Amino acid sequence: MLTRAELTPLFENLSLVFQLTGLPIQVAEIAGDSYLKRLFSVPDFPEMTKLRLPLRIEARILAEPTNAMPMVYNDGDDTVFSCIPFRFADDADPGGIAESGGSAQRCTTLCVVMIGPCFLQNVYRGDDARPRGKRLTKDGCFRGCTAGEAATVSGIVPYREPRYVHAAVRLAYRLVFGKSIDFADLLMCGAGVDAFRDIPARTGEDLFERRESDRFHMPYSVERELWDLVRQGAVDKIRFRLETQTTWGFGIIAKNTLRHEKNMLVASTTLATRAAIDGGVPDEIAYALSDSVIRSGEELVDVEGVLLLNNRMVVNFAELVLRYKNGSGYSREISLCLDYVNKHLFDDVSLDILSDMVNLSTSQISRKFRKETGKSIVGYVQAERVREAETMLRFSPRSIPEIGNCLNFGSQSYFTAVFRKHTGMTPAEFRRVSRER
Repeated sequence: MLTRAELTPLFENLSLVFQLTGLPIQVAEIAGDSYLKRLFSVPDFPEMTKLRLPLRIEARILAEPTNAMPMVYNDGDDTVFSCIPFRFADDADPGGIAESGGSAQRCTTLCVVMIGPCFLQNVYRGDDARPRGKRLTKDGCFRGCTAGEAATVSGIVPYREPRYVHAAVRLAYRLVFGKSIDFADLLMCGAGVDAFRDIPARTGEDLFERRESDRFHMPYSVERELWDLVRQGAVDKIRFRLETQTTWGFGIIAKNTLRHEKNMLVASTTLATRAAIDGGVPDEIAYALSDSVIRSGEELVDVEGVLLLNNRMVVNFAELVLRYKNGSGYSREISLCLDYVNKHLFDDVSLDILSDMVNLSTSQISRKFRKETGKSIVGYVQAERVREAETMLRFSPRSIPEIGNCLNFGSQSYFTAVFRKHTGMTPAEFRRVSRER
């Protein structure tokens, strides 16, 4: 328990947390009617003091006034707000003592350290691509603001990855109580912990609904057989299987059908990626296809499109396995060379680099590579670069000279000559034909 005299250094230390993280921090008293009296706010903007505790946090603090565990609240709209309840001794009464029922008790005031809000950063998009300004929900931290005040605050608060939010909360907790809190404990005592308590009940309800409607998940044995076919690169069998398969299962993992199918796409793509890697596809190639499929799925706006993409995704992974199928028979040295080539198509790939990597002479690695792959190292690198060029010509907005330069062809004429040798067309002809289809 802190004393009022200890609040001043606490404010100073929390100011340092703000300087380190950029997350707004306030300290406020909370009364029985949930009214918040600000004792400290950084940055010191009037609009910041209009923020309220989200209702879920507020209700838990008032219901459990002795609970001192931090809570992290996500409003479902990428806004995160954190709170650490604590008490300090009120020295307004001499000695901080009050008479209650004939016994002396120390008067205390319930306070909160309010950390945030911040907007969750999407590390894959780079971020700040979203417009600032948040919805004024009836239960979120912006509920005490006008539209103008919410817009002002939205322009102040930062974008942060969740790990930075959690680090700030743990640091503030240590400043308040002088002890650490484990990351796992922080997650489990978050404001959304009630969702974990609902899981057993929801499980029973889901089973009841499925038994009543006779709609069940795809049997695990059937699912395993499908991923085994991907692992084998059995493209024809997979195509036949998908033509005769009417459903991917009837589990419900979202509130609407489109979101459900997108979630199913993410799950099945993850499994297909692992199966393809087991089948010999280089990690980076498999992960790149996985990322492309998931991004494409998120952009779709109809269920039929997602289902079609799901089926195509499985076939595409099987085709990749078929392409790399002989990889399981390659020696360690050649497998390392193939993996290096696939990861460095945009870089210089020379015989000297590969020979140094596997600790063989240039003549040894050349003979070994041709014996196991049927191609020279130069021929293999050229073929892989042409294959990548085909993909870029189809889908990338980059110019043809830029693509040739990215793939480390020495000149535009050399790029055209090699591409024509492998495809029978110039890059310009290939781009035109592929986009007409």
